[in-house]
Amino acid sequence: MTRYAFAAVIIVVLLATAACAAPVELSNDHLTIALDPDDGYAVSSIVNRAQDVDFIAPRPEGVEQDRSPWAVVVRMPSGAVRTLTVADATSASYALEGDTLTVTWEGVRSDEAQANLTVAMQVSLPDDSVKAFWTVTVSGQTAGALWRVDCPRVFGVRSLGDDQMCVPYHWGRLVRDPTHGVRGLTLACPQPASMQFFAYWGTEDARSPELEAEEGSVSVSGWSQDRSDAAGLYWGSEDGEFYWKNFHYDGGGVDGQLHWWIENVPSIEDWPVTADVPGPVNYTPPYRNVVAVFTGDWHEAAALYGEWARDQLWSRRGTADDWPDETPAPGSDELTQWVPNWFREIGFWAKFYHEPAKILPEWAAYSKWLRVPIASHWYRSKIARFNDNDPENFPPDPYVLEGARDAKALGVRPMPYVLSTIWDTDTQSWIREHGVESTMTDEGGRFYEWLIGDQMFAWMCPHPEQWRAKMREVCGKCIVEHGMSGVYLDVLACGRSRGCYNPAHGHPVHGGNYQFVGNRRLMSELRAEVRRLKPDAAFFIECIDEVFSDLMDGYLTLDLTRGYMASREQVWPIFTAVYHPYAINFGSDANLGMDPDTFAVIYGRQFIWGSQLLNSSVVAKLPEEGDPTSEMFRDITQAYHVVGRRFLMGGEWTRLAVRPKDAPAGNCGLELAADGAVIRYVGNRADRKRIWTGPAVMASAWKPDGVLGIVM
Repeated sequence: MTRYAFAAVIIVVLLATAACAAPVELSNDHLTIALDPDDGYAVSSIVNRAQDVDFIAPRPEGVEQDRSPWAVVVRMPSGAVRTLTVADATSASYALEGDTLTVTWEGVRSDEAQANLTVAMQVSLPDDSVKAFWTVTVSGQTAGALWRVDCPRVFGVRSLGDDQMCVPYHWGRLVRDPTHGVRGLTLACPQPASMQFFAYWGTEDARSPELEAEEGSVSVSGWSQDRSDAAGLYWGSEDGEFYWKNFHYDGGGVDGQLHWWIENVPSIEDWPVTADVPGPVNYTPPYRNVVAVFTGDWHEAAALYGEWARDQLWSRRGTADDWPDETPAPGSDELTQWVPNWFREIGFWAKFYHEPAKILPEWAAYSKWLRVPIASHWYRSKIARFNDNDPENFPPDPYVLEGARDAKALGVRPMPYVLSTIWDTDTQSWIREHGVESTMTDEGGRFYEWLIGDQMFAWMCPHPEQWRAKMREVCGKCIVEHGMSGVYLDVLACGRSRGCYNPAHGHPVHGGNYQFVGNRRLMSELRAEVRRLKPDAAFFIECIDEVFSDLMDGYLTLDLTRGYMASREQVWPIFTAVYHPYAINFGSDANLGMDPDTFAVIYGRQFIWGSQLLNSSVVAKLPEEGDPTSEMFRDITQAYHVVGRRFLMGGEWTRLAVRPKDAPAGNCGLELAADGAVIRYVGNRADRKRIWTGPAVMASAWKPDGVLGIVM
């Protein structure tokens, strides 16, 4: 049953003369949200009713803090911006009717921007829903352009005691104790945000084991205590068409608090902005933002997001159990989406480098050692230096044709590297094909630059046909003409959303979903064209972005060793908890040159987190009998392929609490108590030092077809 502060009422408050007023509430059996009229209708309370926990702390004394529930950013023709909040409004009113609260601010003015705006924020809390849905509309007049609308803005999320937060950065991040000294982060979506939700949870009692720490190293926890009874707060967007937005959080300079907001980015009809006189404004984001509560931790938050996400376009392919074994009909949508059988059966990925004469003996040695199906993420098969003349992969090494043929004879599926978002600006094709016309351009009309070594690359816009055609040309040559089993499309999911300001491209300027539409069209056309001639060709990308899940065969996840991590931050399988039955991922920088303990932590986490297994080496050390790392490598890989694949290829992630033997038992029903271990290792760069503290035996739990499997 939904309860309201008033049945149906409209109240107008003159902001300059407001008297003390009671908070305005929306409430049901799960959630209460209160806005404070005396504080500009700031969010003053979010209560998880099942836990009787209010997440919002009062405004701290002596701290200047604008808790406005929205902020409007106007960009003037000069390029200067002006940010408006409730402090710039003349009056505010609210209407509470049914399950919806609407707060309207009028006379939002700026002399500098010649603005006179109305902002209407609407919050709906359906009966028996743990989710409240937020929309905002900005209308009126302003000079320049409406540049950004931040809403909702929530300040003062307090520490509950022992707190954690999950962030949708690539595979996922777990942030420990996020209200104390957390780094601020603005995460663009889509990319590098792989999903559209955040979650925060905590308990009064301390449950996190103490971790080893050293200056210059990031402490990483391998423990996963039972927090199934924690009080949880969830926020994000439900945007099935992926309009560009940014998610922001920081500590706001207040120890023990967390602040967050969602930046909604409007499109601009006329570019460049030249109007010095006021023009009309009318913007509502074409999606809903969400605030919700739950009981539990990242498992429950992932399930809450999955209820929505698994019904979206990118989940239409269904789970691995639904993927057909027979090759779908030529030219069909089913063939475009299909994951080939051989790709699902991969037991090991060899991320190896250089020309056939060097890489073939490596493939042969690993194939003989493992005796499982192997695919190779093949780097640097062309004559040019790495990242020179990309995306052109030709001419290749003279023996690439023979190399691809011999790889298949060894049972290895070769898949070369292709840069799929940037174009080398001194490449002949760039010059002759006038590549500059299809670049993503900044506000000044210049293309976005990426300097790799001494090579200047330009970011390409996927909306014009030119870049999509270039990808079909390059990938077609690799797969159809040179016998590759597929291609790796670098950067497509590990870049960053940004505005393109070239009206000639035909897409909206600044905000919009043209990157989502353009990149999905790129992949759909690429898969359809190549599979006309080679139906089982495969495609994968580095990092993760849910928007590609029905148009990619897999995701290369190198987060474990390559991703930057701030203090109390670590890679965590959040994407796996949401999407594992729907997607395949694989990879880390494990290699046989590591000592056994380091290899166990890095390669072992791939295994227990449900990844296909991968080693990465520029010069691959050959496996040998009696070498502990080589022996462990074979044991884990064969365990994955022979026994584990039933559970780890498409199984549903299931909570398994892992705690020290001397820690109190949990209540989730499935728990491992283990001795502790401490492993020091270095990521892919010398400055990325890690200290892993966790169980001597790592483990996870999976449910394919309702059958429980424990992987250790």
